[in-house]
Amino acid sequence: MTTAQIKEQLSIHYLGALVGRAGYRYGFPPLPAASVDAMITEVFPYSIGGRNRYADMGNTIDVQVKSTTQKRAKITKDKHGESVIKYDLEVKNFNDLVFRYKTFKKRRVKPLLLVLLVLPEKKSEWVKLSIGDSAPKKHVQIGGVAYWYYPDENLNFTKNKEKIRVHIPTKNKVGFDFLNDLFKKF
Repeated sequence: MTTAQIKEQLSIHYLGALVGRAGYRYGFPPLPAASVDAMITEVFPYSIGGRNRYADMGNTIDVQVKSTTQKRAKITKDKHGESVIKYDLEVKNFNDLVFRYKTFKKRRVKPLLLVLLVLPEKKSEWVKLSIGDSAPKKHVQIGGVAYWYYPDENLNFTKNKEKIRVHIPTKNKVGFDFLNDLFKKF
């Protein structure tokens, strides 16, 4: 696999591990879809006859998953003094995000988010494995931090040819609580 394909796989599985741990369902579109790499679905618990069950209630957020390294993720301040990651996103992916934002506001279709995994520079730090008999805790660790991005109402389709720079707030870290917050928002 190419380095880009390896980074893509790591970002998909990083997000999947967090989604699963937070109690949501994580899946993939049945057919290739425009900029949709994964789908996160809210699951509700209920009880019948003393048995716990879990129901998929149809609340789903589509996700476009990307990855980069720390050197390419330029962290700077925006015009309001907030820390942001400057990331160069392919035009087709950006326009898909904007299209879904505008359609979501009008028709309440599923939102489409961008999740960017920022990996360490050294490839040897992307995944660490501790499974030996002498290891105090057995685990697999994916290095890096993921951030989410959702367009705002001021954005429009771009006419750029290849890439457009998006500003992802560093406060938008992907963690266990991020899903609860997102499903409240959408």
